[in-house]
Amino acid sequence: MEKTFDFILSPLRGLGADFRTICFYVCLLSVSVAHAQRPSTPPLDLPLVSALEMSLQAFYERERDAQLSAFDTNKSGDWKDLLPTVGVGYTFDNSPRPTVSWSPISILNRKDNRRKEALSREALVRSYDVMISDRLFKLRQLVSDYFIDFDALKAKQAALQLDELLYEIVEERYKENLLKPAEYLQEQKKILLARTNVETYKQELHKKRSEVIYTAKWEEG
Repeated sequence: MEKTFDFILSPLRGLGADFRTICFYVCLLSVSVAHAQRPSTPPLDLPLVSALEMSLQAFYERERDAQLSAFDTNKSGDWKDLLPTVGVGYTFDNSPRPTVSWSPISILNRKDNRRKEALSREALVRSYDVMISDRLFKLRQLVSDYFIDFDALKAKQAALQLDELLYEIVEERYKENLLKPAEYLQEQKKILLARTNVETYKQELHKKRSEVIYTAKWEEG
């Protein structure tokens, strides 16, 4: 590493570069080295779009069914509303006897509650249908944007490969004293900036991929 820094900074010292200029090139080199030594990141490719859509839909359908199950839990006690009221009555001679009665209001309330429950279930199902459609639309937009940027990254990487080949020629010319230090530094600056630009673009694409995976509720690994 020290040799690498010395090789790069030696032209600067030869030109009598000031401290700010040296710091600028050190920062560029540090970024390039840090990217090279960074642990491997997850792949950039996405799962099949159809699989992502199925994952999203299945997630919200499970969530919807969990909320619908609450209605079934409440329904388990409906039969209690039909039980008669048991009491004690008296005959004309004041003898006690058991009495059984039903309240018509309870029966009417039960029917009304069933109607409200059916409407609530229908409203819940429809709201989830709308939400799933909205989430699928957003997912498709994210996937489309991702593939556009993915293609752009491939083009940038192809251009960088050409820049790397050109830079190898520049290095050979510099070693053979066929290139002035100032010219060499300019070429060095260009390649460092090109590498950093591609790496930064790649990291942004990783973020977009993560957003797609999260939106689709996809479980990796």
